[in-house]
Amino acid sequence: MQNLVIVPLLLHILSSAHYAAKDQKAIEIQRKENSSIIIHIATLNEGVSRCSQIETLIKSILLYHRGIIHMHIFADERSREMMSVMFQTWPLDRVRWSLYEMETVHEGGRWLPSKHHSGTIGVFKFVTDDVMPLFVEKLIVIDSDTLLLDDIQFLHDYFFLMEKQGAFWATTEDQYPRGTDREIYPHKDRYGENNGVLLLDLKMMREIGDWNKIWKNETFSLYQKVGPLLASDQDVYTSLAYWFPTWHYRLPCVYNFQMGEYSLETQCVGEWRDFSVIKIAHWTEGIKWDGVKTNPKFFTQIYRCVQRMDGNIFGVSRILLNLQKSETRRTLHYIKDVAEAPALSDITLAAHVPFNRSYDQIDRMNRWPGPASLVVFGNDEEKMLLNNYLHKNVNDTSDRLAIHFVHPAIGELEYPSTYLAKISVDASRTERVLAANELEKLDLSRSLYSKFWKRITQDENNSIAIIRSRKGSEVIGAVMRKRLAQLINAKDLTAEEAVDQLRLKASYSISEEPIPYMNSLFDSTVSYPSEHYCQVQISQRNPIITGWNKK
Repeated sequence: MQNLVIVPLLLHILSSAHYAAKDQKAIEIQRKENSSIIIHIATLNEGVSRCSQIETLIKSILLYHRGIIHMHIFADERSREMMSVMFQTWPLDRVRWSLYEMETVHEGGRWLPSKHHSGTIGVFKFVTDDVMPLFVEKLIVIDSDTLLLDDIQFLHDYFFLMEKQGAFWATTEDQYPRGTDREIYPHKDRYGENNGVLLLDLKMMREIGDWNKIWKNETFSLYQKVGPLLASDQDVYTSLAYWFPTWHYRLPCVYNFQMGEYSLETQCVGEWRDFSVIKIAHWTEGIKWDGVKTNPKFFTQIYRCVQRMDGNIFGVSRILLNLQKSETRRTLHYIKDVAEAPALSDITLAAHVPFNRSYDQIDRMNRWPGPASLVVFGNDEEKMLLNNYLHKNVNDTSDRLAIHFVHPAIGELEYPSTYLAKISVDASRTERVLAANELEKLDLSRSLYSKFWKRITQDENNSIAIIRSRKGSEVIGAVMRKRLAQLINAKDLTAEEAVDQLRLKASYSISEEPIPYMNSLFDSTVSYPSEHYCQVQISQRNPIITGWNKK
């Protein structure tokens, strides 16, 4: 009797191994045939904080993938502006990009009832077949809080197995216990699906013809059964996978390793925690990089290894750079945003500093009563340090202060003060600016702000108020209309040169000496990976980029 059970079991195992090997061989043949294929990747950027995440995500993809990728980014208006500047100033050989209006998608999904912390923004994962151009037939949708740890081509290969099964979307299993409130949702296996990594065969979705009707009907059906959805789009896709199993393909968990306070740590890597098998790490909770559990700590260190890599090593296009009339400096607007838009009639303090002076100047600018625009100049590692510093001090940094980051052009050694002054003024959102030449010497008190605020109604388009230091009488700043400041920067003039050449009406004042102070902000004590650690962890994952570990 025992033999009757064992023999069929062995035959099943051998048969499964045979078909798995056959599938793998077919995938390898197809990969060779499609070696020049462009991989289309979609992600969401709703909020300026995600721009840095997308930058790191792109780095991690290019670190292991030789081919061309096309990034399709769904973003709100502010984020589209930021991403456009980033891509234009970071022209990569192997990256194409398109931006889509998230507002339009949002409007179409406002009816979707959801209790999820992200609201209804996940609705874009249902409408990509309609929004994307027809030449996009296979799409990888990936959350911005992920990190690639292997060639994305291996994930793309699963489209072959999906097609063989007749499936047009693929996900990994969720790695969170469902709890009693979600047990009533239809779901495959124990936990249902996680949409952090989603493969969509858009060609098949379009051929079905009524996909839009199918997902909307399922959404209404769920709402009638359980009320507002707890996980928005994820609940709907999980339910559809239950009712239409042949349409859905289950990916291995290593392609979406979810990390958070309540995630099931050993579900994917086992009790021995073999992290080397993970292909995509996914921070699934709001805290992101500060998790205290084993998994987030390990992968956050690797994340920081990628964050601090020089963006110029990822194949910056020399042709596109040569087409630029001036040196291109990678620019990321709003690594820290303001709480709300300032009044147009206000005065923005516009300044720039090198990274090594940024912490002190951020603290000083907290004292300025009006809006402020600060540009910090430095490399990728310094931007990583600044981002973490701002994260640690989020409650102690002025909500009127916007911070932007500019990287040196390739081979640039000098501090580009004119370019940085231009960025700080351009990024201001008021009619007038105080363009600071020597930020440390300015008295950023309410009295200085009030003095120029009272003059606003008397100012003319061609007037400039020049501020001198009490010691030495050097020009340390000037208050003027934003358009005039932009003109002066475009002509690369000093304030005094502008008075003569542009025939401006000038007034002069003396700044009070700044009050001596100590930086009151918390100096980040985040644990950063050593160069040796990064060397070991990245090298064992077969990166194709050379020079990533050189300063």
